[in-house]
Amino acid sequence: MKIAGQWVSVADVDHALLADCREFVQELGTAPVQTRDGLGMIAVFAVAKDGLREQAVAALGGAIAALPRQRRPRETYWVDALPRTPTGKLQRNKLVDLRAAMSEHVLVD
Repeated sequence: MKIAGQWVSVADVDHALLADCREFVQELGTAPVQTRDGLGMIAVFAVAKDGLREQAVAALGGAIAALPRQRRPRETYWVDALPRTPTGKLQRNKLVDLRAAMSEHVLVD
């Protein structure tokens, strides 16, 4: 996907983030999404290891901050599991649908 005029691979973002927080995050996946204004951005969906949620949140936040600006996910969602095919491949299109479903339940003051 193109962000701020530069091509960004969400798979590369996945690998960079997981390399920095593998100790606390069981699995994660990123997906290209659009803002309300139609601009492209990245959302990350993560599964914390059992009992390590606080450490996972801190580690993922640090890993995101270490990325170049155009590669940084703008939204983070903590989930119980990532959608996968029967062969184990991440279903990024379902992450986009999951984001839409989760956004519907967010209350705005």
